[in-house]
Amino acid sequence: HVVFILATTNPEKIPPTITSRCQVLEFKNISSEGIANRLREICITEGFDINDEALLKIAKKASGGLRDALSILEQVIRYTGGEVTAQAVDEALGLVSEEIVSKFVDAILEGDLHTVLDITEKVYIERGDYDTFLNQLIEYSLEKRNSLMITLSMEFFEIMKELKYAEEKLLIAKLLFTSLVEKLRSAVQQKSEKGISVSDISKQFTEKETKNIVK
Repeated sequence: HVVFILATTNPEKIPPTITSRCQVLEFKNISSEGIANRLREICITEGFDINDEALLKIAKKASGGLRDALSILEQVIRYTGGEVTAQAVDEALGLVSEEIVSKFVDAILEGDLHTVLDITEKVYIERGDYDTFLNQLIEYSLEKRNSLMITLSMEFFEIMKELKYAEEKLLIAKLLFTSLVEKLRSAVQQKSEKGISVSDISKQFTEKETKNIVK
């Protein structure tokens, strides 16, 4: 007997005439904790000096794939040549530090436009793009799991789409983030004047996004 094993990350591209003759086994993503634990075992065996914070950062970046996590680990170890810290992972992968990400989101929520524009410019100067930074902003917002932050993550996603093909990325990014700050500031002002709840603010944002999508 001959058994053919077909592995793909795009099952939707396989014709029905083939899938109808296959036994389909869908593999689930591994949890970040599970990947971090496996990477820790490998590092201990190989004698690599890496802390738990760095391992978890690599695991999250791998998005559930152990093979991707191993590739990232190898890349980071080559980059550092020695001790691997969370900061070293950021530098090796072109990530913005979690401290900056948190500070940026807080500045947007507080209406601190000066800090928002300052970080926007620094990120572009250091990274040359916003894809990774915006991905981090989306992940950070979703982790908070409240309606306002989830809505904010949608705003960041819209900004990412706007910047994807923009030629003057720094200028456009400043305009888009300024618009977001003003939008949130206006919603908060309405809340203070009319007693609107946080969920109403997020609903207000969501309705605007829905209208934009329909257009």
